[in-house]
Amino acid sequence: MSRDVVSVSDAASCSETVAQMRRQNASSAVVVDQEGLPIGIVTEQDVLRKVAFVAKADTPVSEVMSAPVSTIGEDDLLFQGIARMRRRALRHMPVLDARGRAVGILQLHHVLAAASTRLMGHVEAMTQARTIEGMKRVKDAQINIAIELLDDGENLSKVQSLLCAINNDIYHQVIEICIEEMRLDDWGQPPVPFEVVVMGSGGRGESFLGPDQDNGFILGDYPEDAHARVARWFIELAERMTVALDTVGFPFCKGHVMATNPLWRKSLSEWRQQIGLWVERRNPKVMLLCDIFFDFACVYGSGTMTASLREFVTTAVRHPGFLGALCLADQSHDVGLNWLGRLRSTSDPGQRRGMLNLKMAGILPLVGSTRLLALREGIGATGTPARLDRLFEAGVLSRNEHQDLIAATELITRLLLGQQLEDVRRGRAFTKLIAIKELSRAQRDQLKQAFRSIRAFRAKVRSELTGTLVG
Repeated sequence: MSRDVVSVSDAASCSETVAQMRRQNASSAVVVDQEGLPIGIVTEQDVLRKVAFVAKADTPVSEVMSAPVSTIGEDDLLFQGIARMRRRALRHMPVLDARGRAVGILQLHHVLAAASTRLMGHVEAMTQARTIEGMKRVKDAQINIAIELLDDGENLSKVQSLLCAINNDIYHQVIEICIEEMRLDDWGQPPVPFEVVVMGSGGRGESFLGPDQDNGFILGDYPEDAHARVARWFIELAERMTVALDTVGFPFCKGHVMATNPLWRKSLSEWRQQIGLWVERRNPKVMLLCDIFFDFACVYGSGTMTASLREFVTTAVRHPGFLGALCLADQSHDVGLNWLGRLRSTSDPGQRRGMLNLKMAGILPLVGSTRLLALREGIGATGTPARLDRLFEAGVLSRNEHQDLIAATELITRLLLGQQLEDVRRGRAFTKLIAIKELSRAQRDQLKQAFRSIRAFRAKVRSELTGTLVG
C-alpha cells in the first residue's frame, strides 16, 4: 500500500478536497467523520464525473463521495485486497489499522504490478462469478489456499483468520445474491434495515475447517401492524440464504441455530427482551442458548444494531447470579486429562479409539471460561486471544496466567488446524480429532501443560463466580 493518505473531513468542500489531492499528488482522498473513521472516498473518477463542471466549488464533499467505502485491514493478506477490489470494480481502497483509521491506500494498478503469479492464482480463486456456484468454487478453493500459505511458512493463527475472513465474505456475497434474486422475483427490497450475525466459532473468528451454519437476523424495529409483511419477507430470505449456504459448503446446523428458526430471527427490541428473559430464567436449556449466542459478530449490514446488542448483553449479564449460573452450566466441558494426568482419549470402538477430541477437551473449556470473565468485566471483544489480552490489561489475569493461556490457545489451534489441513492433503476426511500416538513426546508434554493451565483457569473462574471449587 502507499502510506500517503489524503484525509478530509466530511464537512470539507469539493474545492478544498481537490486542492489537497493536487498538493499531495494523490489520486484519491478518504473522507472521515469526527472520530477520524472512514465514511467515504473521493477518487479521480469522482472528480471528473461528479465535481468538474457539475458541482459548485463549495459543495460539501460528502455529497459527491462514494459511500459506503470498502476497506481492508493492514494485517490482511494482499491477495484478499486485490480480490475484493476486482470483485467490486474498485481502483482505490483504504487500508485501516486496528482502530479503524486509514493508514494507507491500495491502488489496483500498483498491487497488480507487485503480485506474483502464485498470488494471482489465489486472487482468481477468490474472484469467481457472483453466483451461488461461483461462491461454491471460492469455498472449495479456500482450503487449498490455506495449505499453500501453510507451505509458505505462514503462521497458523493467520491462516485461521483468513479462513474466517473468506467465510464471512462468502456469507456477505450469498446474502446479496439472495436479495437480488428476491427482487427479481417481485419480493421487493428489504422492508426494514437488517443485519446478519454468525455465532459460536464464526463469531469469535476462530473457525476450523467445515463449520456448519450458526446464524441469525437482527431486524430494525417496525410498527406492530407491519409484522406480517416484514416477517414474510425475512422468512423467505432466511430460507433462501440457508439453502444457498448449504449448497456452497456450510452444512445446515443440526441444532437449528439458523435464521429460519424464529428464535434466531428478531427485531432489535425483541432481541433485548429475549436476552432479558434468558438472564432471569436461567434453566439448563436457556443456559445452552446463551452459550451459543453470546459469541456473535456481524457478517452483513452496517453492524450498528449488532454493536448496540453487544452493549446490551454486556450490561444485562451483570444481573446478580446470572454468570454464576452460566458458569455451573458450562462445567460439562472438562479438559482432556484423566485422573492420572495423562491425555484422555475416546473409548469409542473402531477408528476413533485412541483419538483426542481437541474441540471438546480443549477449545470449549478454554473458550467458555474466557467468555465468562470477559462478560463479567464488560469486555466487548469476542475472540479468545483478544479477550485474554483485555483480561490481562485489566489486571484480572496475571502475566503468567495470560502467557500460559495464550500459549495453550496457540498450541491447540496449531495442532487441530494443522491436523485438518494434513488430512485434506492426504485425501482423508477431517474431524476435530487427533491421534495421540502420532504426537511427538514434546507435543504430548506441551498439550498436557496446556490442559493443566486451562483446568487451573476454570477452577479460578468457578471460584470467583460461584464461590465453589471444581471437584
